[in-house]
Amino acid sequence: MDKVKSIVETFLRDDEGLFDDEPKDLDALRATIRIAGDFHDFLNKWGDAPPKEEVEYTMGTIRSGIDFFFSMMFLYRILDTSRARRTFSWEATPEFAKIRQSFLSMFDTLVSEDLELTERLACLLILTKIELVFLASNFLADGQLA
Repeated sequence: MDKVKSIVETFLRDDEGLFDDEPKDLDALRATIRIAGDFHDFLNKWGDAPPKEEVEYTMGTIRSGIDFFFSMMFLYRILDTSRARRTFSWEATPEFAKIRQSFLSMFDTLVSEDLELTERLACLLILTKIELVFLASNFLADGQLA
C-alpha cells in the first residue's frame, strides 16, 4: 500500500463521519495528502540541491492544490480541538535546508505517531504551510520578471 493511501486511511479510521457528508472534503483531504507525499518524495530524491526544473515542477504541484488547502483549513476551523493532546507550529523560513528538514520531520510525525484526528489534521496543515513557504520562496527566485 502506498504512503498516501495509508495516510488517508488513518484519517478515515478516526474521522467520526467527518468526511461522510461532503465528498468535496474527502477529495480535498486526498489531494492535500497526495501533494504532501509528492513534496516528501521531491525532498528525499533531490536533497539540498534540487535541479531548477524539478523545483518548478514541484511548485506547480503545490500551486494546483491551493483550493484544496483552503478547504482543509476551513474544515479544521469548525472542528472541536479540545481533545488534542498536542499542538503543532512552525516558524516560516525561506531557507531551503530548514524547509526540507522541518517538512521531513513533520511528515514522519504524520505517518508514524498515534494522533487524534484534529492533531493529525493540524500536522497536515503545518506540512501544507511549509509547502506554501517553499512555493513563495521560489517564486521569481531568479529575480527576473517576464
